[in-house]
Amino acid sequence: KATGGAPATGGSKATGGTTGNCTAPKANLFEIGADITDQEPQPVATRGNLLTVMKSHGFNYIRLRTFVDPKAADGYDKTNGYDDITHTVDFGKQIKDACMGLLVDFHYSDNWADPGKQCVPVAWQGYTTIAQLATAVHDYTKDAITKLIAGGARPDMVQIGNETTPGMLLHVCDSGGQPTGNNQVTGSTSNWTNLGTLFKAGIQGVKDVDSTIVISLHVDRGNDLASSRNYITNAQNQGVKLDAFGESC
Repeated sequence: KATGGAPATGGSKATGGTTGNCTAPKANLFEIGADITDQEPQPVATRGNLLTVMKSHGFNYIRLRTFVDPKAADGYDKTNGYDDITHTVDFGKQIKDACMGLLVDFHYSDNWADPGKQCVPVAWQGYTTIAQLATAVHDYTKDAITKLIAGGARPDMVQIGNETTPGMLLHVCDSGGQPTGNNQVTGSTSNWTNLGTLFKAGIQGVKDVDSTIVISLHVDRGNDLASSRNYITNAQNQGVKLDAFGESC
């Protein structure tokens, strides 16, 4: 799965860790990354060994996904809460201390978000207007970025949603994170005004804390130029300011 895409300007450099002891990136160095969130449960030393091996093979970026409340009724990990912001901060600091770039992938869900399911977090399901939902997106994002930076895990790039090809915050889901119906208000691509409002809320939540973090949207349309171009155009028409565009391939 693509780790978030390169900026439209032609690629960006990993900005290094947070300690100030990282070697400056080589000129014209592109992001070569992978999502290794599933290694969160491993011991710190084991994760460190993995990062060392990856760096020796040319990797300079890591993507970590994060869920709103993985312990919720429809959550990803009701026992340990892996992939919440606390675990993301912990692993993210280790990645930045290893002098690698960090991409944080906000799913805006308690469980996996993808083209077949964009589950509204349980805590947000009572909202009846797009404005209320956008406020939740903004406040959650701002709080998460604040915690990441305070914990030494400043993201170099942030992904506003995961595989949001049909939109985001669409479904009410069961205990396994599978849709049982549509939420009462959504950010479907059938209503780009709503979807644009949600994207802008998430972006503003990032920029309120650190205006230099790279912003990416993300879909599953690898090798589909027409759909990708149309998606970007619709987003830009709503005033969504993205720096990068990621695709699953």
